[in-house]
Amino acid sequence: MWKEGLAVFEFDEEQRLTQKNIHDFARKELAPRAAYWDASEEFPWESVKKMAGVGLTGLRLPMDYGGAEADLVTCGIALEEVARFDHSCAIILCGCNITGRVLLHASKIIRDTFLPDIVKGKSILAFGATESEAGSDIRAIKTVAKVHGNSYVVSGEKLMITFAEMLKNNTRNFYALVGGCKEGLSYEMDMASIAAGSIEAVKGRPFFVAGLCVTSPLTHTNDFVEELFACGENNIPVYIEADALAGGTAPFTISGTAVEINANVLGAVALAQMANPGAPCIYASSSGILDMRSLNLGGSAPESTLLHMAQAQLAHHYGLPYYGSNTPDSKLPDTQMGYESALHFLGCAMGGVNIVHVAIGNLEMMSLANYEKCLIDNEILGATFRMLRGIDCSRDAIGIDAFRAVKHSGQFLETDHTLKYLRRDRWETEITDRNSWDRWLSQTGGKDMRERAREKAKKILETHNPVYIGDKEAMEIDKIASIAQQEIVEIRRKYKG
Repeated sequence: MWKEGLAVFEFDEEQRLTQKNIHDFARKELAPRAAYWDASEEFPWESVKKMAGVGLTGLRLPMDYGGAEADLVTCGIALEEVARFDHSCAIILCGCNITGRVLLHASKIIRDTFLPDIVKGKSILAFGATESEAGSDIRAIKTVAKVHGNSYVVSGEKLMITFAEMLKNNTRNFYALVGGCKEGLSYEMDMASIAAGSIEAVKGRPFFVAGLCVTSPLTHTNDFVEELFACGENNIPVYIEADALAGGTAPFTISGTAVEINANVLGAVALAQMANPGAPCIYASSSGILDMRSLNLGGSAPESTLLHMAQAQLAHHYGLPYYGSNTPDSKLPDTQMGYESALHFLGCAMGGVNIVHVAIGNLEMMSLANYEKCLIDNEILGATFRMLRGIDCSRDAIGIDAFRAVKHSGQFLETDHTLKYLRRDRWETEITDRNSWDRWLSQTGGKDMRERAREKAKKILETHNPVYIGDKEAMEIDKIASIAQQEIVEIRRKYKG
């Protein structure tokens, strides 16, 4: 309102009543336990459920999902009154009601999955703010999301969050970045020990591999060497990865770049063995050519594929496994992506690459991730593996007896030989369509592979919700990850200073 020519802000009667009710609630229900939650370092689920019971966790969320669709002023009142008695609970409400609004722009699947549980206090939302340059200063973070068609492209860097999420949502061996300093591995070991039962169990049977990058041309930084030695001390396998750029940080020719990578990686392997004899090392590369038109990495250029084939042969010469390949240069799961992935996967496989590196589901040289591409890549890899198996030329496979049974001008569809080799000799497609035009239209509605892959990805996301680790263990892992983010930021700042 205006008073004597000045804008005066005052709560209306309904807002004052809201303020009083939330104040009384927080004083009675939240304040008595606030000190306990801080001292015990437990997550205050009990308080969250109480806040949900009076509608605070869904204040700004839509009524369709059980929320109140309150305005920002009312939300601000709630946050202020809750913060008077329990600051942690106020931060949680920020996540639910402010970060939660971001989900309104997500797909229906995501909205339906998360919003009702947020309103009910069964789930909460959080945001990853910590960055190497910004700490947790929200104003200084560099991660951005830019609109691209109907999607968002997110770019930026976070610390330790990925390791924690991989650990909680996976049972397979996975790739992990150490964090740019040896202390990062210590935090990762602590998190892994929660899943494995002890640090010794992790050392005895590691289930993650550290990705450490040498610098081209021919450089091992202090941070790299310290991380390399720390991994050897803990028996953690290491991908010693060269990311050379032919024509930029390495000679223009494929052979010249191959020599630079070989010297750089072998030098690091030698260091690892001198410091910790028997330390598990994997020869690795995500190298490629410098495209002279765009001055970008041409990761899926034929020359880059040849480079990985050469590196695989060199690694095998030294008795080392090779971890390599690149992602497509395409920005979308389009025709360019299809031919780049197919040629690159097949070339790398035929050259002897043991582990395909970062290529699945990624685009624009690891800048973009895409669900449809995961399924299309799976299809391409299935075909690639079948080609690697080659042709069975045994007498039985040739089918001499089948020829005798069918004789001239017969058909082999119903022979025992066909039934025997039906699944043994053929690769079965999952999203590839080989129907006639009419059947393709009638069965898929004329959808192309990208559309079919998108539908299947949505179905997987809707129905595949495995739980790999208990709530208590997950909370412990998150706690360590949170501490690690803060500590590593400070450590890296000191190193740079």
